[in-house]
Amino acid sequence: MHDHSHEMPKKVALTSITVDIILFAIKLWIGLLVGSLALLSDAFHTLSDSLSSGAVYAGLKISEKPPDEGHPYGHGRADQVALLVVGILLVIVAVTFMTEGAMALITEVSPISMDRLFYIIIILTAVVKEIMGEISYYVGKKNAKDSLKADAWHHRSDALTTVLVLVAIYGSQIGFPYLDPMMGIIIAIILGYIGISYSKKAVNKLLGTAPSEVLIKDIRRRSIAVKGVKNVHGIRVHDYGERMAISMHMEPEPGSLKEGHRIAHQLTENLEEEYPASVDIHLDPWMIPVEEIESAVKSILDTKKDTKEPHRIEISEAQEMVFVSFHLVLPRKKDIGKAHETVSRIEREVENELISKMGFPVSVQIHIEPCEEDCELCRLEE
Repeated sequence: MHDHSHEMPKKVALTSITVDIILFAIKLWIGLLVGSLALLSDAFHTLSDSLSSGAVYAGLKISEKPPDEGHPYGHGRADQVALLVVGILLVIVAVTFMTEGAMALITEVSPISMDRLFYIIIILTAVVKEIMGEISYYVGKKNAKDSLKADAWHHRSDALTTVLVLVAIYGSQIGFPYLDPMMGIIIAIILGYIGISYSKKAVNKLLGTAPSEVLIKDIRRRSIAVKGVKNVHGIRVHDYGERMAISMHMEPEPGSLKEGHRIAHQLTENLEEEYPASVDIHLDPWMIPVEEIESAVKSILDTKKDTKEPHRIEISEAQEMVFVSFHLVLPRKKDIGKAHETVSRIEREVENELISKMGFPVSVQIHIEPCEEDCELCRLEE
């Protein structure tokens, strides 16, 4: 499977690498020629862009490798590893230039002079960088590539620092020699900041950041909307860059196990259509609320005058409904026909009340037991 969403970002990254290396060479050459620390610092800023684009390219190249045995969710996190490498490199360069700048400020700073042609060349490098930034950002946004969007800010910050470098060199030329090393230090600080933020972002992604609340809420909303899903909980999302792995527990509406599996299958299909993810659903078996039913039966029968407390209450599930059976003691002298009538009436009443209380189909069956001892019921009869 060849992913076309990588083609354009890869071309942009490759172009960035080439352009940056050329610009780095130009700035390095002029910087050494006129002895400007700010311009040298800026040259390395540009080179860091080239490294960053290289890392982005490597990341895109690796992350498009299809899933394999060792990486079941693809290689989508490769660009984060690349970003981490760039982050660390930037911090190293930053520290170097901060020390250089500090040393220059301590010792005597000699003023710099630079030809007009060099000014023009350097202004052109800034323009090129701004154009590169615009392109990278546009393509990165269009193809949802974070690494490419990060690259764009690199280009832009480089264009900006280049303009500041020109100001510093010009300042140094007209009698403010300290401006150049100071500018060098400022750019180094920017470099360090970029490096640290990249490293942090990459490490977070690599360690697996918690999914956003919005995503979890969205998954929950879509799940509950599926017919037959009573509730979902324990939603987990692992982001592997190109793909996600979503797992959750699902509680189906009361019904048979077969129906529950069908609903889980439907939910899996719906979610996999919605998100670039593989979905794993754990079916929570529907548990009969035994205690609730027992206490409901007892409280319903409490209101009846002609029976004693039910015993041997048995509750089971079959064919999409819950069966409730129990034994009831009726007065010994009660006529069989009358007893049957009473029991049928009680069965219907208990059934209706349970259905309205529980919200699922219930069937009630009562076994009659004649009264053995000298109990209150019989005494009442006499």
